[in-house]
Amino acid sequence: MSPKASWICVALFLGMAAAGCTSKSNPTKENFSNALQSHLDSQDAACVVVGAVPFDRPDFHNFSQNQADALVKVGLLSKEPTIVKDGIRSVVASRYSLTDEGKKAYRAIDPVADSRLCGGKAKVLEITWSSSVEKAELGTSVDVKYVGKLVDRPRWDDEAILRPFFPELLSTTNDQFNGENILTLTKDGWAVTR
Repeated sequence: MSPKASWICVALFLGMAAAGCTSKSNPTKENFSNALQSHLDSQDAACVVVGAVPFDRPDFHNFSQNQADALVKVGLLSKEPTIVKDGIRSVVASRYSLTDEGKKAYRAIDPVADSRLCGGKAKVLEITWSSSVEKAELGTSVDVKYVGKLVDRPRWDDEAILRPFFPELLSTTNDQFNGENILTLTKDGWAVTR
């Protein structure tokens, strides 16, 4: 190969490499999908806020106790009778503790009141909408809506039992859900920022 042909090959290769390096910053559905998938891969798909465990609930059959009982039904918590103080009197209550499955799903968070039970994974199926952006520069943000699918639904994620008590639980139809995130262009490409 002649020196001129070698330089042409090198120039073509560098041009293709440069195009490949900048392409991840383009505001395309493919780049948005990759950023969302990277985010979903780093997160649990389904979570319910439970706070510190173990905990006691007086047997008043209120919303808080109904939430805990729903988690017992799906196998994340166990329930035993106990007595707790309610002001100056003692009342019948239940002590809720993590089961073995609950221990695997428990995610301690600071503050502890935000701790949750989580599991499962999801994947992006389709970008359905994004706010328009003419020129993407570092720091540019876009709002992206998508359709996702639970590909690894936690065994305990029974929406019929949990959804009435945990509105934060991902609502799905045939394991599919609608999602929305803000993506921001970073030096490494698009990423979920909030």
